[in-house]
Amino acid sequence: MRNRLLATALLIQSLALSLSSAQDREPLLGKFDAAFTQYLTDPAAYSKKVESECGIFPEGLLFPYNLVALAWCHQIYRTPSTAPARLPKIETLLRKALASSTRTVKAPQGDFTQLSRVGDHGTFISQLAMALSAYRLAGGRAPDLLKVENHLHKLLVAELTKNGGSPIFSDPGVIWPLDTTTALFAIMLHDRAAGTSTVDPLLQQHHNWILTKGIDSTTGLPASQVLKNGRLAVARGCDLSWRLSMWKELDPQQSQKWYKSYHSQFWKSSAISKGFREWSGDHIKTADLDSGPIMSGVGITATALGVGAAESHSDSSSLAILLAQTKMLAEARTKTDFISKIKISTVDKAWNEIGVSTSRKYLTGFLFGDACAFYGLSWHAYPRQPVK
Repeated sequence: MRNRLLATALLIQSLALSLSSAQDREPLLGKFDAAFTQYLTDPAAYSKKVESECGIFPEGLLFPYNLVALAWCHQIYRTPSTAPARLPKIETLLRKALASSTRTVKAPQGDFTQLSRVGDHGTFISQLAMALSAYRLAGGRAPDLLKVENHLHKLLVAELTKNGGSPIFSDPGVIWPLDTTTALFAIMLHDRAAGTSTVDPLLQQHHNWILTKGIDSTTGLPASQVLKNGRLAVARGCDLSWRLSMWKELDPQQSQKWYKSYHSQFWKSSAISKGFREWSGDHIKTADLDSGPIMSGVGITATALGVGAAESHSDSSSLAILLAQTKMLAEARTKTDFISKIKISTVDKAWNEIGVSTSRKYLTGFLFGDACAFYGLSWHAYPRQPVK
């Protein structure tokens, strides 16, 4: 009976929140904005925080920098008048991202302009290039950052040209096609900022590869990993939510087809949670550092990044639900009612089982989660030319 009452109460609360306007994101964004602004009053201390608290994640020494920088870029796209206040913070984060990433990428003398190829570090290089080009599109003009942005653009164009449409290496021995999408997206953003045209032939080649060699046979959607034996891993929510928000800019018609199929196969609605599954169907596989906790089949990461996927595909009804769910989880940690306590204890237990320690000083429970949520909630369509 107690579980039945809890489920009913959660359902009522979820329905009420689902009716809220997309504008409800603004107060929550304000909290994230204030928190990261405060962290950056002491950039060195923030770097130490990232080192000590985020190292467990595969991109833990990158995402707390570049995703927060991207969040502020998106806010500039939404409200260009905020650029003067936000660009200096973005520049600080991008320089920190480059400094932190030199150890992984092994840039000569810590200088990314000395790199001669992408090699097997496609994740870091494509992510850095995307953030730098997004900064340039937001009106950023720092010469040192634009020098790196131009160089990484040339490296990515050369790598994708060499591959002839096949995906680039993400890490040594690992291929996640998401990183090729990110590379193409970075090139597209560079084209918009610089007034050039280099992405189209590369995009067409990779699009052809996906359709002929990169589709997960189970779902008919782009596979999330190419295994060492050449076989494909299944499509995953954390990957598709993010990838589709980029594909909507790269190829709107193809993206709309994929999004429709993604939503029909991965959307989950229950009394406890609503959003995108990490895995298609009702089979709930083990959570990991990419998916985050899985609540009643709904993946935390897929749902948070799904804000951009839903908004970019003009899916207003799903967007309202995703925003409401994100808001509900973020605000539950500061509340003392019974339902909020149950939700947070459930989420924290799941994080702890994955190996992540949580703290009430963060809205999501930890720094890495706050960076990802801030980026997801900030998403806004990219402009066609630089913000002035």
